[in-house]
Amino acid sequence: MSDNTPKQPLEFDGHDYVPPRDDPRLSRQFWRVFDLMKDSAWRTLFDMARITGDPPASISAQLRHMRKPRFGSHTVNKRYIKDGMYRYQLVVRREGTPPPQGNKRKHCKTCVCIYQAEQIPAGQQRMNLE
Repeated sequence: MSDNTPKQPLEFDGHDYVPPRDDPRLSRQFWRVFDLMKDSAWRTLFDMARITGDPPASISAQLRHMRKPRFGSHTVNKRYIKDGMYRYQLVVRREGTPPPQGNKRKHCKTCVCIYQAEQIPAGQQRMNLE
């Protein structure tokens, strides 16, 4: 899964965060998820957990980090499947390109980026995506 290039250590935060204890573990976890998702394939948290060995909740946190400026301002799309389950896609922001604008929900309570991409009217959900 890794391309064997050295990965920079990252700095995280949180109320129970202790940098010497947590940075190495969280950095390795971030890069495992990033290396898996950089192909822009759609995957569920459970798909990612099965491949990386990381817990789904931790993967979800790393996907949220990927949207933040200090972690690259990447785009993380999500697509509703059913019963509260989503698929996620990472679109890596290339160096020198501006960060995405409006990387927030605008039109509805589920993911606006997928509604725009698939031209599904806001407020509607696609229930059967496979």
